[in-house]
Amino acid sequence: MKIKSFVLTRTGGFTFLILQVILLFICTHLIFARGAKIKFKIKETADSISVTARRYSLSIEKSSAVASLTNWHGEAYTSFPLDVQYNLDEIKNKLQANREWNIRDRKISLKIVLDGLIAQEVIISCFDEAFEIRLASMPPHPTNFGAYLLRRDKFGFDTSDWDQYFSPEPDDYFRTTPNVDIRVDRDQQWVFTPAPLNLSFKTPAGWFSIGLAELPDASIYAFKNNAIWLDIPWQKLQVKYNKIFRFPALVFTFNDSPWEAVGDFSLYLNRNNLMTAPVKEQRSNWWKLPLVSTWGEQRVKQISGNHPNFNSNWVKNYVVQQRQALDSLTFNLIIENKWANADGDPTPADRFRDLRNLIDWCHEQGIKVILFWKAWKVEANSLPIRMGIFDGEHVDATHDLFENYVDSCCQMIFGNNPDQLSADGLKIDFLFLTRDPAKASYANTLKGVGIREAYLYLRTFYQMAKKYKSDALIMSSAIDPHFADVQDMVRINDDWDHKTIREKRARIITQAMPGLLINGGAVDMSINIALYHYVTSAIYGVPAIHYLNHFHDAVIPQETKEQILKLLKLYMCKPDGRLQFIDYGNWQILNKDNEVVAESIPSGKGFLFLEDKDKASLLCTENSDLHIIFDRHLLKTIHDENGIKIPFTDLGHGLYELNDAKEGIIYKLQLSKISIKRH
Repeated sequence: MKIKSFVLTRTGGFTFLILQVILLFICTHLIFARGAKIKFKIKETADSISVTARRYSLSIEKSSAVASLTNWHGEAYTSFPLDVQYNLDEIKNKLQANREWNIRDRKISLKIVLDGLIAQEVIISCFDEAFEIRLASMPPHPTNFGAYLLRRDKFGFDTSDWDQYFSPEPDDYFRTTPNVDIRVDRDQQWVFTPAPLNLSFKTPAGWFSIGLAELPDASIYAFKNNAIWLDIPWQKLQVKYNKIFRFPALVFTFNDSPWEAVGDFSLYLNRNNLMTAPVKEQRSNWWKLPLVSTWGEQRVKQISGNHPNFNSNWVKNYVVQQRQALDSLTFNLIIENKWANADGDPTPADRFRDLRNLIDWCHEQGIKVILFWKAWKVEANSLPIRMGIFDGEHVDATHDLFENYVDSCCQMIFGNNPDQLSADGLKIDFLFLTRDPAKASYANTLKGVGIREAYLYLRTFYQMAKKYKSDALIMSSAIDPHFADVQDMVRINDDWDHKTIREKRARIITQAMPGLLINGGAVDMSINIALYHYVTSAIYGVPAIHYLNHFHDAVIPQETKEQILKLLKLYMCKPDGRLQFIDYGNWQILNKDNEVVAESIPSGKGFLFLEDKDKASLLCTENSDLHIIFDRHLLKTIHDENGIKIPFTDLGHGLYELNDAKEGIIYKLQLSKISIKRH
C-alpha cells in the first residue's frame, strides 16, 4: 500500500500510525467489497415487504405497519412503527383503520384510510446507501404542541441494544438525549445555530443516523421518548384540519462513525438536490485573507458595547498597531459590537459618525471591512420599529415588509454613495435569538417559523448583500447543510482553553459543509494552546487575530508573536484543495490528484506545505524530532533560514528523519518529483 501523502510525527508514533492506516484500508476495502455484491431488490408477500440494499435491509409487517431494520449481514439496528403520534396518551383506532400498500420502482407507499378519509400517508424511497421516509398525517387539535414521528401508542424505536447516541451540537456530542435546538435560552447551546439536523445512534449492527431532508417549522429536532420529536406549534401554523399535513422527510444513512454520519447526511442532501453546496470558484480571493477582529482587544480594554472609548479613532489606532505587529501583512478587519446606533439599524452611532471615512481609509490600506450585525434584536427608534415589523424585541422575518427592511439595511451598509458605508461584509451573529414559535407572533407563518424563519432571515440578508456588492462576505454560524447557500464563511466560535474543542467543531463543519470557509476564531484564546490552534486553523480555516499584547489569560510572549506571524505568512501561500481530517492536530489539504499539498504536523506541532513540484516549507512550533514521509517526492536537501544545510537521514521507502528540529524556524526543503505510472 502506498500512502499518498507526507506525514510528520514523532518516532514512537510512526509505526502505530502506519499500522492504523493499513488496517483501516483493509477493513474498508473488505466491507465495501462484500457490500458491493448485494443487488438491490424489493420483495412483497401477502404479509410483508422486504428491501435488500447495499448498506441495509428493511422488512415491513403489513398488518401492523412496523418496520425492522438490519445491516447487510442480518444484525439488527432497530424496529419502529410507521406512524405519527401527537401526545403520549394518544391511542390509535386500530379496528377502523384500513391500510393500502403499493410498490412502484423503489418506492413503497402506504395510505391509512379511517372512516372513509385518508388519515395518513407514508412514502419510503429506497436507495443503495440510504432510504427516506415521508410521513403525512391529519393535524392534531390546535392546542396540541409538537409531533412524535415513527411512534404509535406506547411504542417507538426499539433502543434495547443501543450503545451510544450522538448529537452534532457542540460540545457534549455523546449525550443520551440527542437533539438540535436552535434557541440558546433552553440549553445554553449557541455555537451552531442550527447544528446539522442529523442524529446518530450506535447499535450492534453499527452506527446509523436519521436526518431531516427539509427544514422544519420547529426550533427543536430531537430524539425523545424513543421517537423523532419536532416542537411544531400547531396553533400558530395555518394548517387545514381536513387535510393531511406533510412533515419533513426523514433520511436514514448508515455510517462508519458518528462524525462521518454528518458527511453522509450532507452528501445525501447534495446528491438529491435538497441543498446547494458552496462553489469554490465563486469565492473572492480576499475572503481567504487572515481576519483581524476588534472583539478580543475590546474585552481586554473593557470597551465593548456602547462604551465611549470604542470609536473610530480607537479602531484606526488598533489597525495601525496590528499592521505593525503583523509586519504589514494584508488582512481583513471585523469591526465588532457596537458600531451601530441601535440593534437592527444600519445607522452608525455618534461614536462612529465618521465610519465611512474609516472604511475608506482601510480600503486605502488594502483592508476590507466586515461589520458586526446582531441578528433579530431591535431597539428603540431602530428601523424595524419605525417600519412596524417587530414582535417585542425581535424583527418579524415573516412580515411582508421584511425584504424591504433588509434591502434598506444592505443599501446603507454596502452602498457606495457618500451617505452610505461601502463596507465589504457582515458578520451576522446571535442567530440563536431566533424567536420561540411557542411565544412569537407571526405576520405569515407560511413563510416559516423556528428553523425555517432563521433560514429566511439569513437568506434575505445574503441575497440583498450580493445585490449591492457581489463579492460581499457573509459570515454566520448556521452549520446545517441546508444553510450552505446563505453564507460564505462560518464561525468556529469561542472555546476557552480546551485543546481540541475547536477542531471537533471544525470536523462537524467540514463534514456538513465541505468547501465552505471557516473563521478560525481566536477569542478567549489561552497562551497554552495558541500555537496549536494557529497551526491547525491555518489548515482547516482562515486564521483570526483578536489581540495585540495580551490573550484573555496571559501576556503574549514575543517569541509566540513571532511564530504566529510566521504561520500567517506561510498560510498566505497555502494552496487550495480538499480538506481532510487525519487526527486531532493533523489536517491535510489534497489537490485534484489526491496529493497532500499542505499539512499540520501531527499533534499540531507545525505547518508544512508544497510550494511547487520541487520545494516545500516547514515550520515547527516546538523543538522536536521528526519523521517525514514522501511517496511522490525524494527529499534532496534541507536548509534553515540562514541557508545552513541541515543534516537528515534517508531511512528508505520515502521515510526521512530530521533530528532536533528547532521551533520558530522555517526550513526550506528541496525535493525531486517521482514519476508515477498510471494504469
